[in-house]
Amino acid sequence: VCRLGAKLADALALAHTRQVLHCDIKPSNVLLDRYGRPLLADFNVAVRVVTDEAVAPVGGTLAYMSPEQLAAFAGIADQPPVAPHSDLYALGLVLAEALTGKPPPTADPRAEAHKLVLDMWNQRRADADDWMPAHRAEIPPEVWRVLRRCLAFNPAERYTTAADLASALRGAADLLDRQKALPPPNRV
Repeated sequence: VCRLGAKLADALALAHTRQVLHCDIKPSNVLLDRYGRPLLADFNVAVRVVTDEAVAPVGGTLAYMSPEQLAAFAGIADQPPVAPHSDLYALGLVLAEALTGKPPPTADPRAEAHKLVLDMWNQRRADADDWMPAHRAEIPPEVWRVLRRCLAFNPAERYTTAADLASALRGAADLLDRQKALPPPNRV
């Protein structure tokens, strides 16, 4: 999952250098080619950033939206704009789901739409350790540290770029590989 995530982060890095925000990272928008390489698909709601300023799109899938994307969708004032950090947040959710088989927690889907979005936004204001406990228990600590940073409420606390995230995911994968290669400790 770390290696697939790193390749997806590489794809986001390329899109971001071309001023394109995907805005709808979710499992169904990740395809695998016949060689098992992940492909990022469906740039249907993607937006192009034509200046150095971030944008505030409202497209995407609620369950995978970053807090700032939820805020833009709900019209919550004084929130950071949607920017490349938002795609990194969504990728963190997708990778957590890939590791655990559990989708991201959401609010009550029977709630009125605006209340649903506000509830999800409020839920994500808490530390990821608090709102994703079932996910965290199943994720190796080396990987959780990377994902937890992706899932920071404040975009400034997330990885600076998708390339940085790709590097961190590759590092976590390498660390896990080295741990597996160690001989078991001698038991006396």
